[in-house]
Amino acid sequence: MIKDSIQNKDIYVGVSPLVKKALDIAMTLNSDTPNGHYEVCEELFYNVMEFDGKNIDMAVGENHQRFADIQMVLSGKEKIGYCPIELASNTTVYDESKDNAFWQAEWEWNTLSEGDFGIYFPQDVHAPGVGSGKIKKAVFKIKLD
Repeated sequence: MIKDSIQNKDIYVGVSPLVKKALDIAMTLNSDTPNGHYEVCEELFYNVMEFDGKNIDMAVGENHQRFADIQMVLSGKEKIGYCPIELASNTTVYDESKDNAFWQAEWEWNTLSEGDFGIYFPQDVHAPGVGSGKIKKAVFKIKLD
């Protein structure tokens, strides 16, 4: 798991060309970016969404096997729980069609403000969506294989 500000994106562009492309796009997004689904290429797409933050006791962990997530806050503040997969308890069987499984864990909480992002790989169980008020974010999905 990586958490940082989009202003420091150049540190991470060497992870892969797709991470570089996603972070370059993320630099162009803001609270005025329309909600929706955006296809970049076969291996990269992103969704922009706005929602009401949920209470911390409603947090549900997830992980993905085929895609890594880059989640960036465009407005508001979001808490995202994090736990290494080996310390989490699986609550559902992996659903290949949705590329997710759900988990419970003792969360380490990271607060993301406008312009902050988190990168989550398959071993990173994450519980997004916690906060108060409206949160607008972009979630990039990067194909791993």
